[in-house]
Amino acid sequence: MCKDENVRIVIKQGSGVPTVPVSADHRNGDWIATDIYEGEQYQDTDTGIVYTRSSTGIEVVGGGNTGGGLISTVVNIGDWDMDANANIFVTHGITDYTKIKSIDVTIIPDASTSIIPLTTAFSGTVAGAIGQTSSTQTTLYRTTGGSFDNVGYDSTGFNRGYVTYWHTV
Repeated sequence: MCKDENVRIVIKQGSGVPTVPVSADHRNGDWIATDIYEGEQYQDTDTGIVYTRSSTGIEVVGGGNTGGGLISTVVNIGDWDMDANANIFVTHGITDYTKIKSIDVTIIPDASTSIIPLTTAFSGTVAGAIGQTSSTQTTLYRTTGGSFDNVGYDSTGFNRGYVTYWHTV
């Protein structure tokens, strides 16, 4: 018969990904701080991602900002008078830009009535484009004569929108 007790599970936490120990017993002195047993859970305090160990190794359980192994970093575009300036450089702040897998950009009009993908096509004309991403920045473009090249997108003093970077850790 089960006895009702005040019991809780504490998830092991640390910086970085957990590891498979060299021995089967944590009491013999050869385990490091990130070693875990099969079935035990471990949370990376840097990313919030929760891991477990199975018979095949370390696996992601979830948590943090996971999405099929990808995390997202959202960056403000900042001031951009799209009517006067055809492009802008946005600093991404991602340590290793080669881990970027996808980029999405949303634009906020002056009236702040909606958000619009930069690459939306209006009447058959693409409104803008995501250009090259370097180790420090991404170039965004609006199409000359396109939907963003007008007075509805010329105000400054507010964030024009967001760049979402999908990348691996």
